[in-house]
Amino acid sequence: MATMPNTNINIPYSAFIDETTGRPTQAWLLWLMSPNFITVNLGTALAVTSGGTGLTTIPTNGQLLIGNGSGYTLNTLGTGVGISVVNAAGTITIANTGVLSNIAGSGISVSSATGDVTIANTGVLSFSGGTTGLTPATATTGAVTLAGTLIAVNGGTGQSLYAVGDLLYADTTTTLAKLPDVATGNALISGGVSTAPAWGKIGLTTHVSGVLPIANGGTNGSATPTAGAVAYGTGTAYGFTAAGTAGQVLTSNGAGVPTWTTNAGGDVTGPASSTDNAIARFDGTTGKLIQNSVTTIDDTGAATGFTTFAASTSVTTPIVQASNSAGLSLKNASGTTQMSVGAGGGDNMSINVSTNLNGANAQIDISPTGTGHVHIKPSGTGSIEVAPTNVGTIDNMTIGATTPKNGSFVDLSVTGITSFDGSQGTAGQVLTSAGTGATPTWTTPTTGTVTSVSFTGGIITVANPTTTPALTVAGTSGGIPYFSSGTTWASSAALTQYGVVYGGGAGATPVATAAGTTGQVLTATTGAAPTWAAPATSGTVTSVSVVSANGFAGTVATSTTTPAITLTTSVTGVLKGNGTAISAAVVNTDYLAPSAPVTKTANFTVADTDVWLINNKTGSTCTATLPAASSWSGRVLRFQNYQAQTVVSASSNVVPLTGGSAATSILLASTGDSATLVSDGTNWLMTQYIPNNILLLE
Repeated sequence: MATMPNTNINIPYSAFIDETTGRPTQAWLLWLMSPNFITVNLGTALAVTSGGTGLTTIPTNGQLLIGNGSGYTLNTLGTGVGISVVNAAGTITIANTGVLSNIAGSGISVSSATGDVTIANTGVLSFSGGTTGLTPATATTGAVTLAGTLIAVNGGTGQSLYAVGDLLYADTTTTLAKLPDVATGNALISGGVSTAPAWGKIGLTTHVSGVLPIANGGTNGSATPTAGAVAYGTGTAYGFTAAGTAGQVLTSNGAGVPTWTTNAGGDVTGPASSTDNAIARFDGTTGKLIQNSVTTIDDTGAATGFTTFAASTSVTTPIVQASNSAGLSLKNASGTTQMSVGAGGGDNMSINVSTNLNGANAQIDISPTGTGHVHIKPSGTGSIEVAPTNVGTIDNMTIGATTPKNGSFVDLSVTGITSFDGSQGTAGQVLTSAGTGATPTWTTPTTGTVTSVSFTGGIITVANPTTTPALTVAGTSGGIPYFSSGTTWASSAALTQYGVVYGGGAGATPVATAAGTTGQVLTATTGAAPTWAAPATSGTVTSVSVVSANGFAGTVATSTTTPAITLTTSVTGVLKGNGTAISAAVVNTDYLAPSAPVTKTANFTVADTDVWLINNKTGSTCTATLPAASSWSGRVLRFQNYQAQTVVSASSNVVPLTGGSAATSILLASTGDSATLVSDGTNWLMTQYIPNNILLLE
């Protein structure tokens, strides 16, 4: 047996089994064939998952292996209050440096100063809330928690629940009660001694006393006015006059009290000044007081200042004459001219109405009563134009006559001579044309009766053709109707049951073959009727062709003798079939293309084409974002570690090698470790984990 020349043999870093042969690799076989070795150099620290510590540091005195969540850390025990720790080679001494003896206190006893000590309570032995309303959770030992509501006599309220706005008041000499809030605007009113307060309105006669000053909206007086008295100011308060008698007027006395006096008769009294030519107006109904006005009449009789005239019931021979060629105009309140008469000195009138009248859609309302009508008859060469913006219904209108007619005019365009019938139709009549140049008339449509029914051409007959026609179809039972000529129907003879109908030619009766038997086929014979016959059991292909489909085409050489088929296709790459058709497979959807290993030096997202992924990120954990397992059922990913850093998934979608809930761990912090993940459509299952420093035996 061969031996290695050295005694310090390194374990191979490759897998034990060669995937191509299914047998141990050459590196492992060489290592296993070297039995003369003393130690095994693992190269790096043996990982925790392989039964090691993952550490290469030699511990100092007192250091212990302490788990940190992913491995071990070497550390010593820390000291505490009253606790000392002394580390020596192979030993750790923990001593008490705090309490050295126990001494009894007030209400507390100790069994001894050192050693095992029993401490007992010799003071308070029980606890009670008494009459406070509070109850202890325990009356003897342990933590005491008070519960309940502290009553009023002990400084509490005796209440535990409140509504917003509640007020507390004493309802007895030892308890408090709640006064609920009420609507806005109420005031708290005392109920008197030994009576609860209440919410209410302030009564001005029962709750208010004294005199309200003028500054606070009062009169600063307490006098009661008599009926008919008038309030006046005294300088500091309000006083009241005596009541006057009917017809008297209140007369000022300067700074004194005003008095009621009787107004004596006399001449009309006017204002101190007035406008020249102003029309005097009476002020009031006494006939004694006049006042100025803005209406004037000058010496020539011209009047100004009039804005509105009230309508008069009648005017006898009114004459309104323009003084110049501008004519007369009537304007609305905004100054817009509504009617103009005689503008330019001519005989004309213009009416401009911008709003509707009488609540209707008319802008100019001319509504004669009785049997009268509106007569518009210009003389000379003038014309009449009726041109509304929106055309509606015009009733009782005539052109060129004095008798109005009803009608609905939607659109009227006349060129040349147009005349309208003077009569109106009755219900049910129709307008009948009388020809070119004649007036159409209203006529009553006539009715009638069918006098005769007939049918020409064969199998249909008519009974009672001139009274109540009845149609009858006659033919042969089991036959079919057909045209025996271009215009005549006929019936064939009864057709054979289960036979196949075939034609006899123009004018000939259709017939049927005999019934065939199971398995026979209908065979045509040139110039004769088709017949049923058994199909041939063997034969010779006489012609071959290729039909293009699913991206395939082809040619056939010598197709009628010894066919040679040549197929071509436009499909490239890998083919896939679905049971009925063949098409090109899509890479990374229908299959995974070969992929070279990819080395990552930072956190990364697995690409659609990645298969072999190597972590070479230094300094911290490498995070890989895996594809959605639901989109890659059956896909295989292989990870390998070049750094002593953990590799984790960005999501909890990796099921460990031993099964269980999905987590994030992929590789431990050990160089050379590798793992294989396979998607099951929901998560990525770890199907293999190969630590670097482990001997794999199969």
